[in-house]
Amino acid sequence: GINISFPNLVIASTVLLRECEDIFLPVLTNIGNDLRLSDNSILVFSTPKLGLISGSLQFSSNQYLRRVDFPSLVTVAGNILVTHNPMLLNLSGFGSLAHIPGDEISFTGNFSYVEFPSLLDGSTLSVECQGALDCVSLLEKVDAQVSLSTPAWDCSANSTQYTGTATATGGAAALSSRRRFSSTSSMTLTSSTSSVTATSMSTSRVSTGAKIRRGVGIPLGLIALIGVGIFIWKEEPQRRWILGDRMNLKDRRKLRNKKMLGNRRILRSSRKLRALVWKVNMMRKQS
Repeated sequence: GINISFPNLVIASTVLLRECEDIFLPVLTNIGNDLRLSDNSILVFSTPKLGLISGSLQFSSNQYLRRVDFPSLVTVAGNILVTHNPMLLNLSGFGSLAHIPGDEISFTGNFSYVEFPSLLDGSTLSVECQGALDCVSLLEKVDAQVSLSTPAWDCSANSTQYTGTATATGGAAALSSRRRFSSTSSMTLTSSTSSVTATSMSTSRVSTGAKIRRGVGIPLGLIALIGVGIFIWKEEPQRRWILGDRMNLKDRRKLRNKKMLGNRRILRSSRKLRALVWKVNMMRKQS
C-alpha cells in the first residue's frame, strides 16, 4: 500500500485516493472537484479542516474503513455516495454538514447509526442498511430540520422500507403518516382517512353504475334501430307489391277501355258498311 502525506496542502482540484494504507491531510480546506476513496486499507479517514467539496464525495470498497471524520465540512456541491465498506458501521462524522445541493445522498452498508445534525438542505436521501439502523428516528430528524421544495427520503433496514416526501413545513407528524403508509403491508388508517376512502369508494361505485347503465343503454338502442330497419325491410316489398297491383289494375282498366273503344268503332264502321251495302242493293233493284 501507499502512505499519502500532504501536511501543507490547503486547496486541491480533485482528490482520488486508491490502494492507500495511510492518508494524512491535516490542513486541506477546499476541494475544487471530487473527493473519492476506493479500495484502500485505511482504518480512519479524517480531514479536520476541510470545509467545501465543490464536486462529489465518494467512499467505496474500503474493506477495513471503520470511521470517517469531517468535523468542518459544511457543503458538498455534488452527490454523496458511501457503499461497500463492510466495517463502516457509524456515520456520525458529518457534524457540520449543512448543504448538499446535488442530486443524491446514498448510503449502502451495515450501518447501525447515521446522523446529520446540521443538515439544512439536500436532495434525495437513500439509505439501504443490513444492520440495526433506526430508520424512523433518522428520517424524523432529517424531516424536521431540512427545508426543501421536493425532498424524498428512502430508508430500509431490518427488511422494512420507509419512504416518503417531506412537506414544506416538515416535522415528525408528516413523516409518521408516511411511515405508517409505506412500512406496513396491511395499512392501519385513521377514522378520517377511512371516511375519505369510503367516500371515494362510494363515488367510484356510483360512477361504475352509471358506466354500466350507459354501456347497457347503447346496445339496447342499437338493437331497437336494427329491429326498426328489419321491419321496414320486410314491409317494403309488400308495399311495393300493393302499389304494383294498383298500377296493374289501372293499366288493365286503361287497356280494357281501349279495347271497348275499339270495339265500338268497329261496330260503328260495320253498321255504316251494312247501310252502304243496303243502299247499293236498293239502287240496283230500282234500276
